[in-house]
Amino acid sequence: MKFIIDGHNLIGSGIFEDIRLDDENDEVKLIRRLQAMKPTSTGEMTVVFDHGIVEGRSKGLSTHGIKVVFARYPREADDIIVRRIRSGESNLTVVSNDSVLHREAKAAGVEVWSSDKFLSYLERTKQKISGTDEDPGEAADVHLSQDELDVHLSQDELNEWMELFLKKNN
Repeated sequence: MKFIIDGHNLIGSGIFEDIRLDDENDEVKLIRRLQAMKPTSTGEMTVVFDHGIVEGRSKGLSTHGIKVVFARYPREADDIIVRRIRSGESNLTVVSNDSVLHREAKAAGVEVWSSDKFLSYLERTKQKISGTDEDPGEAADVHLSQDELDVHLSQDELNEWMELFLKKNN
């Protein structure tokens, strides 16, 4: 199964009480949580975020089985997800509560899951694989150190980010 996840929509859904959109490290926290919860058997995940510190694929956040992509300004995450929906790719599941993405996915015959359904799936799958009855909330509890929250940018990345920021505020 291939998941394409609307990252900020998943954060904004409130399914993770400790990850909020107004947190400057929300993307990092979500990816770390998904890494902790993702059973190896769930296939690949692509998490797409609206504009972030970096543009395009984030090699620093991407890991085995989880690819992280930031939309390039002026595009939004939804634009990338819709393009992928329309690509005709097989075995794709969209994870979002966005009604526009739901309509696009259904029109293309692509399966779409709400944030709650996705979280429930991860919890059930992880429990089946581990063979335990532990509380899934405890299994997914991830505490990040300050080092894990720090984002390191090259001077070029910093310049691009500042240019984008200055354009948006003028």
